[in-house]
Amino acid sequence: MADELIALEDKQTAKMDLVLANFDRLDEIIDEQIQASLQTGAPGNDMKLHAAYEMEINTNGIAKGLGNFLRTHDPQYEERVLKDERDFNEFLAAYRSTELLPREQVWASEIETLFDETVGLAQEIITLDKVKETRLGEFVQIRRELDVILDDEIQVEVARDLAKAKDAVHASVSRIETVIAAVVTGAVALAVIAGLVIGRSITQPVARLAEATRAVGRG
Repeated sequence: MADELIALEDKQTAKMDLVLANFDRLDEIIDEQIQASLQTGAPGNDMKLHAAYEMEINTNGIAKGLGNFLRTHDPQYEERVLKDERDFNEFLAAYRSTELLPREQVWASEIETLFDETVGLAQEIITLDKVKETRLGEFVQIRRELDVILDDEIQVEVARDLAKAKDAVHASVSRIETVIAAVVTGAVALAVIAGLVIGRSITQPVARLAEATRAVGRG
């Protein structure tokens, strides 16, 4: 998915480079060749100038509409591109309807070729952008699902680790309790044994003393 997004971005960038180069060439022909070659007031020149100005406005409108669409993904800008395309073709036809000099005919043909290629590329860029946005949405959704899964897995692992820790603590406590019990039991046993030994060590001399006293009493 990520590789596909990168490939789409690369295609879009390559086509945009061609579009920008075509816009530069169109502007050069319309502004620096057609408009610069015409003098106002000459027969047919006013119509040619007006058509050239309008074509220049339309190419700028297409460039702006395309840029705004890529920035906002708003369908109104795609419509703007289509409208400027229609208007451009109308003014190109108006330009050709005048009496063109041979060089002007060459310019008109080059403009038509460049413009057709440019609007075709613009539509491809818009289509690629729509596909890219769809794939990006799918990628984000997959990423979110993975995050949820990973979060759940982490929680399970944490819970498992906590359970292991609790078991370890319980085992340690159990061992400690066993040791304590053994120690206490041993201490009690030792106390009993010690009591018996101490009791014997006390009672035996007392018994011997009592026996000796009785013997003295018997004379």
